[in-house]
Amino acid sequence: MPGVADRLWAAKTDAASWAAVDHDGGEEDRFTVHQNGPRRPWDEAGEAHRW
Repeated sequence: MPGVADRLWAAKTDAASWAAVDHDGGEEDRFTVHQNGPRRPWDEAGEAHRW
């Protein structure tokens, strides 16, 4: 994908919920998060990290 240097995927085994985090590869570390499904894996990971 243009403008994406790295992508991290996180998904449930049934693929009902997933998240994709794209990094632009630049020096300013810009990230874009896309997620879908009844659960939000990236949001849940952030909450677990803050806990």
